Amino acid sequence: MSPVPESGRAAIALLQQLDGLLQQLQRNGRLPEDAALVLPGSLDDELVGPVERLNLLVRWLQQATRLGRTLADGDLQVSLPRDNPLLMPLKALQANLQHLSWQACRVAEGDLNQRVHFLGDFSTAFNAMIAALQRNRAIEEQLKTLTEVLGEGVCLVDGAGGLTFANPEAAKLLGLGQERLSAPTAPTWTGRKLLDFFAAAPAAAAQLRQALEAGHDFHSQDLLLQPAGGVPERPVALVCRPIWQEGQYQGAVLAFHDISAQKGYEKQLETLNRQLQQQATTDALTGLANRMQAERLLQKEMERANRYQHPLTVILLDLDHFKQINDQFGHAAGDMVLRTAGALLRDNLRDSDSAGRWGGEEFLLLLPQTGAQAACRVAEKLRLALQQADFALPRPVTASFGVAELQPAEDGARLTARADDALYRAKGSGRNRVELAERES
Repeated sequence: MSPVPESGRAAIALLQQLDGLLQQLQRNGRLPEDAALVLPGSLDDELVGPVERLNLLVRWLQQATRLGRTLADGDLQVSLPRDNPLLMPLKALQANLQHLSWQACRVAEGDLNQRVHFLGDFSTAFNAMIAALQRNRAIEEQLKTLTEVLGEGVCLVDGAGGLTFANPEAAKLLGLGQERLSAPTAPTWTGRKLLDFFAAAPAAAAQLRQALEAGHDFHSQDLLLQPAGGVPERPVALVCRPIWQEGQYQGAVLAFHDISAQKGYEKQLETLNRQLQQQATTDALTGLANRMQAERLLQKEMERANRYQHPLTVILLDLDHFKQINDQFGHAAGDMVLRTAGALLRDNLRDSDSAGRWGGEEFLLLLPQTGAQAACRVAEKLRLALQQADFALPRPVTASFGVAELQPAEDGARLTARADDALYRAKGSGRNRVELAERES
C-alpha cells in the first residue's frame, strides 16, 4: 500500500474530529461550548475554507441546541439570531408558542372564541377544550338566568361558611346591594359568613351552623334574617343542601325567602281560631263557659276524679225571680244582672274551679278535689256575695243553690240531676238558700 500523503492525513484527522462532535451531539443532544475543528498545521490552502465553514456549522448547531432547550424550558421571549439558518424552524415554533400563550391568557380572561390551527394534534385537543368550556359557560348562563328570575334567594357558601355567590334576590334579602359575583371584580361581601345574618334566632341559627359544619341537609321556618345596612329583621324559610365532591365537603347551596306575610297570616289565623274557639266555648253575655263547654268540662273533671279517686262536687244555682227582673226593668237590666252575676262567680272561685252558664239564669259550678260539705260552704259564700252585690236595681238579687257530690259509677247526667233536685228543694223552701243533694244508696 502506498503511503498516505500529508494532506490526506490532515483531511482524515478533520473528519475524525467532525465524527467525534457528531457522536457527542447524538449522545448528549448538544455540543460542548468549546466545540471546534482544530486546523492541522500542514493543512493545504484549499481545505482552509471548508474547515472554516464546518466550524460555522458546529457553532450553528451549538446555538440551535442551546436555544432549543431554552424554548423547551418555557422562555418564549429568548432572542433568536437571524444569521443562523438552523434556527428558522425554532423561530416559527417560537412565534406559534407566543401566540398560543396569548390565546391562553385570553381564554383565562373569559374569551372562549379562541381557536388553534397550527399545532396538529395539540390544536385538536385545545379546540376540544374550548368547546367544552363553551358548553359549561352556556350551562352557567342558563343557571344564572334561572336564579335571577327566581323569587327565591339563592346563595353558595364554601366549606368555611363564607359567601361565594348570591343571586339578586339573595343580595336584596341580605341587604348586600346589587353587587354580583359575575362582575369583573368580586363583590365586597365575598367571603362574608352567612351565619352572621342569622344571629337573631339563636336556636335555629345553631342548627344551621351544625348543618353547614357537618355537611348535612337542613330546613327551617324559624330563622330570623338580620340584613346588612340596618334593614329590619324578617322571618325566612330556608333550605340548605350540602355539596360533596369525591367524598370532600365543598360547601352548600341555600335557598330562602321572606315569610313575613305568611307569618302575618298565620298570626291572624291563630287570633281568628282563638276567637272562634272562644265563641264556640264561651257564653257571649257572661264570659263564662257555655252549656256545651260546661258539659265537656264536667266530663273531664269526672274522669280525673275517678282516675285519682278525688272528690268532685257540682253546684247548680238559679237566680231568684229573674223573670220579674226582666218584666219590671227590661231585658237590658236582666242582661246586666247576668253579666254581674257571672263576674261575681268567676271572681270568687279558685283557679282550679270552673263556672258555666247552664241555661237562662242558671249556672253550673265545678269544684274538683272538694267534698260536699266544703262545697256547701262555697255555695253559702257565693249566696251571700250575690245578696250583697250592687246590681244597680231597687231590689236585691238572690239565688238558690243545689249541691251534689259525685258518687261511684255515677254519670254526668245523674250527677247534675241530683244537683238540680237539690236546687228545686231550695226554691221550694223559700229561695235564697243552699240545699245538699241526698246520696243515693
